[in-house]
Amino acid sequence: MNLFLLITSIFCLYEKDAGVLDWHQKHIGTPVSINHFHQSTIISTDKNIIASLNQNEILERIQLASNIIKTITNVLVYTLTDSAFYIHDQDLFLINEIPVKANDFIVEGDSVYLYNSNTVYKIKEGAFEYTIPLDFKCLGLVFRDGLFVYGKNTELVVGKVAHGNIFVYIGKIEKTEFPGTSVHDLVSIHTKESDYLIWRDKEVKVTRLGDNIVTELSKILPGYENYTPVQIPQGSRFALEKGTKSVIVTIDDDFKAHIVQKHSSNLKKYTFSKYGKEEIISIIHQQGNQIIVESDQEHKFEIDSSKYGQIEKVWTEHKHTREGYSPRLFATTTDGSLHYFEKNVKWTLEESLAYSVDALMVDLPVDNHSKEIELPTNKSIIENYVARITRHLSMKSFETIGDVNGFKKVAVFVTKKHKIYGIDTTTGAILWQEFVDFTPQKIYLGRDYRVGSPPVVSIIGKKEKITITPNTKATRDEFSKVAGSIYFFNQEGNRLTGYIGGEELESTFSSVKTWSFSLSPPEKIVRIAKADFNTVASLGRVLGDRSVLYKYLNPNLVAILTLSETKSESATSLYLLDSVSGTLHHKVTSYGTGNLEDDMHLLFCENFVIYTYWNYGPSKVKNATLAVNSQHYEIAVLELYESSNSNNRVESSVFSSFHNTTFDYIAQTFISAHAISSIGVTRTLAGITSREIIFGLKQGMLLGASRKILDPRRPRHNPTSYDKEEQLYPYHPIVGNNPKDALSYNLQVLNPTTIISKETLLESTSLVLSYGTDLFLTRRMPSKMFDQLKDDFSYFQLILSILALVGGIIAARYYSEKKIIREAWS
Repeated sequence: MNLFLLITSIFCLYEKDAGVLDWHQKHIGTPVSINHFHQSTIISTDKNIIASLNQNEILERIQLASNIIKTITNVLVYTLTDSAFYIHDQDLFLINEIPVKANDFIVEGDSVYLYNSNTVYKIKEGAFEYTIPLDFKCLGLVFRDGLFVYGKNTELVVGKVAHGNIFVYIGKIEKTEFPGTSVHDLVSIHTKESDYLIWRDKEVKVTRLGDNIVTELSKILPGYENYTPVQIPQGSRFALEKGTKSVIVTIDDDFKAHIVQKHSSNLKKYTFSKYGKEEIISIIHQQGNQIIVESDQEHKFEIDSSKYGQIEKVWTEHKHTREGYSPRLFATTTDGSLHYFEKNVKWTLEESLAYSVDALMVDLPVDNHSKEIELPTNKSIIENYVARITRHLSMKSFETIGDVNGFKKVAVFVTKKHKIYGIDTTTGAILWQEFVDFTPQKIYLGRDYRVGSPPVVSIIGKKEKITITPNTKATRDEFSKVAGSIYFFNQEGNRLTGYIGGEELESTFSSVKTWSFSLSPPEKIVRIAKADFNTVASLGRVLGDRSVLYKYLNPNLVAILTLSETKSESATSLYLLDSVSGTLHHKVTSYGTGNLEDDMHLLFCENFVIYTYWNYGPSKVKNATLAVNSQHYEIAVLELYESSNSNNRVESSVFSSFHNTTFDYIAQTFISAHAISSIGVTRTLAGITSREIIFGLKQGMLLGASRKILDPRRPRHNPTSYDKEEQLYPYHPIVGNNPKDALSYNLQVLNPTTIISKETLLESTSLVLSYGTDLFLTRRMPSKMFDQLKDDFSYFQLILSILALVGGIIAARYYSEKKIIREAWS
């Protein structure tokens, strides 16, 4: 019998079902740098991802642990982050990782030079060759017959590194006030024989590295005294800007400045590329739905600005054509997407979905043509058939009607990149998208069914005033009847304040403060979760002895997860608060626990609360005896019941309203084998199916855990007969080690920060949607597929059995009648 207790319902995915029951959208974020190899494009993004692309197909991608500062491709891919320097091959296979903190780097041959504000490093063959401390603030490096270092104290400082030593040349100039501390505030250009630094003091000034001479730019380029120098990356030219005017300037090896191009646009973006030995500076600006590339020739590309917004960053390169050269343009737009333009090629990488802040799934009506299907009975079968075929052919590619199983819905996403999307839940295809001129924060579903009139929506604005829409006298009169039964609360920092709807004002309704709940420093609110009462199939839990524990189901209850942290101590607390009365019903504190890397997550569903945190062990507890002597991720589970006595909803028939306990609870903690980034739970139509807890993991996968695994009533002793009857497994602290529980099987789902679910028309099946960087949707059947036939069901055997049964009945009837006749004659 004990063996059977170890068996749990596992939803396994067959190899043939991968990509059929689920879909996965890979994203990388908005590019910050683009580099090219012959067969692929290497992109680094603001999501700290390095990706290899073949057109708009993501071939490979790697997410780094810290912020990417710069990526350069040579024979290899070099990437600098806040904490390390990475070397990858062209297929993004990691060759070396070197811990270092630097601001920038350059590559010269097989050597890499890095610098921060006071140190220069040289890396060769994956190891440090030398480190040089500086007594001035470094702003950049240039390699020209050796390594030049330039920076500033109170004046310009230029140094040259030779044999590990540094020789400093100080320009005897007036004090130069730089606009910032970044290397981009000081322009550097590189010609065939020389390197120049250009900056702005009271006048624009220039020096050639190694000459120790500072010259005003107006002496070698008269008429441009009040212009501002602007860096053009990787080139021998720089820009001078003044208002809407700009010129492209180069300085030759004889220290003479020349104007290369003039422009008069105030929407300028500069790019540098090479065409053979010729350096091409392109100026890109946007006019309506056209991107204009100006160099020696002018090229125009079309883009839908109402769909994507304005261009933000651009990269160009040129290739040979019969007409000379043709630009290839990469551009990012306001919505975060990446666009590629060439003469006859154009593609887009939709990356706004990588910045989703909220999402929901909207049901579709099963049939939008019910009136048409109810055909008159006087029509013939052929006429009905022709009418049905005509109706089907007239349908669009995606009709706003669902399927009989309820799998087909519309997932609506809002992103912080000014985009709203509608996505087909069966295929993952984008059905529609809308670019808006504001940043969406939240999305609400008013009604998931069609009615004859629009709903009345109440909006809580500044000073807790309630505005309704549509705002008419009729709607205000109706709303005033129920205003006194509307309760809500607001969060401001570590304070929660409750309100009740008040009286009608001119065009709004007032609200009245009813309660306040605040925390004292250093304790702060990390997460808030309202109880999710989708559908509750049972008001109680049937125990092994057939008695019932009644669930505590309070739709006004709010769970609050807090963190109190100092240098020496850390603790997390869970508060259960009534959002109508402001009454604190329960508080539990876990000492020595906290938030290591955004590890605190909270889920409140029906009568159970699940939250996660990092356990520091005794190192973060004043009284070490209160802490477990280990460090790990923990999952805490709390179940609420009206009474700890089975079959009783109150402790006794005699009680005091002043001292009565609101509810009883059962709690247990488990150890998670993985770092958790989000929590979700399955939802079904009637709530009969067992719920499954879905964990998003930081390693890039989704993991399911049955409620039986996370049951706080799991016995620590040998199971009794009642425990076995209730199918309670013996307690084991570690969960999340079974690879069969992975929803995403072998897929890498990056940053699953939010998990939502939606019921279908099949009680056994729930749609689970995860979003963060990637999108992933799958169907889950926690209690297996009990309300539909399996895909491998043998209909042939069923028909064969029916035919055999019918044949047997006919034969039996024939022989039975023959026997009766024979007996009658005898």
